[in-house]
Parts: sequence; structure tokens; C-alpha cells
Amino acid sequence: MLRYFEDHKAQFDALLQAVRSDPRIRYVTPSGTDKPNDVADDSGQPVGGPAAQQALALAKELGVSNVTMSKGYFMLERVSDWPLHEGIFKGYVYSSSSPRPLVQTDTFKAYTHTNAPGPVYRTLGAGWYILCSSPG
Repeated sequence: MLRYFEDHKAQFDALLQAVRSDPRIRYVTPSGTDKPNDVADDSGQPVGGPAAQQALALAKELGVSNVTMSKGYFMLERVSDWPLHEGIFKGYVYSSSSPRPLVQTDTFKAYTHTNAPGPVYRTLGAGWYILCSSPG
């Protein structure tokens, strides 16, 4: 995941910028069909426009299955070729404040060996983190 992020950092940053540029966008869920509700607001209503189109295109390019934006927190969920290990979920997060707990090593090992009650995060730099948690 670290290498994937490093290789695609420009696309991650562009996706974040596209979503941030339209305050209506809260969810991007590429379905492969370009349905209007692939980009939605808080109530699930479709959001259109250039930022929505760019966000959808970038999410597809990155292989992201779901993007969620909330106050100061931006999460990209499950890229298709990232395996779930024993029910453990991994994703990328952008946060304007440092999430806790932070780990310095592989998030999967840290999560499974510390029996963390919630997610653990590994810093990638410039507000980006890898998230490891149980799904749901």
C-alpha cells in the first residue's frame, strides 16, 4: 500500500482536491456505469459538474471502491487488488488533524498484535495515512 501511494500520490492529491472543490460532494462510489448517483451529497442525491466528473474519473483510475468526505476527514476505501486479511480492512485517509493511534510499522501487524479496539493509522506524510481496522 505504501508503494502504491508513493507511485500514485499525484492522483490521490488530485482526487482530494476535486472532492474539496465542491462542498456538496460527500460520497464517490465508482460503479463502472457512470450512473448519476456515483457522486452524491449527504442525502444521497446525485451531484454533477466538473469536480464530480473529475472525482469519479480519478477514483476509477485509482481503483477505489468508495470515497467518503466529512469534516476534515477524507477516506478512500478498498482498492480492488488490496486483499482483506482475516477480515481486516485497509484504506487511505486524509485528515486535517492527526488520527490516533499512530503506528510506525505495518498497520496490519500493529492492528492484529495490539488488539486495538478501533482503527490504527500509519503516517504517509502531508496529511495522508494508511488505515487498518475491522470492516464495518
